[in-house]
Amino acid sequence: MMVFNALVFCLVLTLSSLPALAAQAAAQHPDAKEIENYRLTEPVWKQVMAATRNLMAAMPSDPRFQRISKLNAEKKAIDSKEEPSEAEIARAQKIEEEIDAIQSSVNIMSGNKSLDEIEAMAKKEPILANALKSAGLAPREYAKFMAVFVGSMM
Repeated sequence: MMVFNALVFCLVLTLSSLPALAAQAAAQHPDAKEIENYRLTEPVWKQVMAATRNLMAAMPSDPRFQRISKLNAEKKAIDSKEEPSEAEIARAQKIEEEIDAIQSSVNIMSGNKSLDEIEAMAKKEPILANALKSAGLAPREYAKFMAVFVGSMM
């Protein structure tokens, strides 16, 4: 169950825009054939799960995710008040915007990116690059697997 929760968490934080890539494939995106012909396999699934565990282990020490934790705690304190002030309500909104900005900055698959672009971004994102490398999984393979996996869940 913990591994499943870790996968879901990572999908939400870093890969929330995969449906766009799947939709692009259907619309003859340059990578459509590569994604269309990709098959999910158990060996790659095991590597993806290992990469996810590695990523989850690295996240607590990453300053961006430490910032998200701190912001979430601050927002929770504001939300728990019966009648927060206008300033607190405004602060809660700023917190949400900052969290969204941080999450967007680490979401390598958002937007209309090609597999080449996603691969290049994954190589530049330290905690993801290290997680993939230690799992023996190439960034492009990870991107294709996740695109097809999420697409198949839709």
